[in-house]
Amino acid sequence: MTTNEFPRVVVGVDGTTNSLAALRHAALDAVEREAVLDVVHAVGRDECDGRTSAAALDRGRMLLDAAVAGVPETARVSAVRRHLESGEPADELLRYAAGAELLILGARTDPEHVRPLGGTTIPHVLAASPCEVLVCADHSVAVAA
Repeated sequence: MTTNEFPRVVVGVDGTTNSLAALRHAALDAVEREAVLDVVHAVGRDECDGRTSAAALDRGRMLLDAAVAGVPETARVSAVRRHLESGEPADELLRYAAGAELLILGARTDPEHVRPLGGTTIPHVLAASPCEVLVCADHSVAVAA
């Protein structure tokens, strides 16, 4: 995993507009803090059964690469590390948050269940995070000015 040699900002990405807003914010914050940016995408166990695991991981790798390439602010960060994990997103994000200065997530709206923060990942992370957490919920932040 990661070491604590440098300040770190961690961001979770899942390809949604709000996760891209979180990535943009995390990149700007990492520049300001002179921190390493750890970009994490977790492929949940429900996506990785025996037959589809390789395909899900390939999609996850492409999603990570596209997210970093699609947010120009990441080019200003001294070090951007991509992390593709197989596991529950909240658990993986908490693992990377250990020793970090900040964890940034994008909220997913869940109109079916009327949850302002989406599914279960953000509430789980908020309850257990070892560092400060910032939740981005403004779609307009994803668009560079």
